[in-house]
Amino acid sequence: MGAKAKNRLYPNKEWQFKKGSERARQCAIKGFAARIDKNPNTQSEAGKKSRLFENRIADSLQGDHIFKPNEICDRIVVRNGEVFFVEIKQSGRELTEKQKLFKDIVGEKYQVVHS
Repeated sequence: MGAKAKNRLYPNKEWQFKKGSERARQCAIKGFAARIDKNPNTQSEAGKKSRLFENRIADSLQGDHIFKPNEICDRIVVRNGEVFFVEIKQSGRELTEKQKLFKDIVGEKYQVVHS
């Protein structure tokens, strides 16, 4: 029930809800939290919308090669002002084709650590 409906229902109460008031804001936050507790997919839906937006913008980028960070490396390390891309591989595993291409492009900045 919104603030206007509560004010109409209880016209003589001193705790009237006013749009933008601190009490109305706190109630809205509590209501949103309750909806998330009831529907855990709410956060998932927000993440999906964010990724769709990012992908739409990324698709408009132009360049020789465009990589997604999760396809290239496990960690990005900044050491003494230099950026390094670190891929952690289990023994016997090899780099994917995209990782090999990226390693050829950036050279020594791409480090493979075998465990």
